[in-house]
Amino acid sequence: MKDKDKITLQFRDKQISINGNEDDYYRILGFLTERNFIVSDPKTEPLFNDDNVVIPSSNRVEDFIKRKPDYSHSIAAVTYFFIGDVTKLSETQAKRWDTAIRMKLNRVKAKIADEENGEWESKNEGRSKVFWFKRREL
Repeated sequence: MKDKDKITLQFRDKQISINGNEDDYYRILGFLTERNFIVSDPKTEPLFNDDNVVIPSSNRVEDFIKRKPDYSHSIAAVTYFFIGDVTKLSETQAKRWDTAIRMKLNRVKAKIADEENGEWESKNEGRSKVFWFKRREL
């Protein structure tokens, strides 16, 4: 088990102190900024692409989607959270990442729909398609 340290966050006139380890702090920073600061998922062995960039686990993608009450997300938002700015990648790399994220999202969304008895709806918002989850009435 890693040693516990104390980190203090200050937001305007509020101050929060948290005891945890380095992984805990990165998770908090990732949550607050909606960016991926965690290099690997401790629950699973990470998968790497040719550039040694971590492909997120299904658990991490599911956690990201479930942050909002209606699970709303776009492929662009998920990609940016886990990969960063894909416009800095070559066209081939960007297509590979897009395909990897879409395939992972499809599996995660199917799992959520099955477990929570609902279906996914979507609409176009500008250049992005936004998805949200709607539970079936019993």
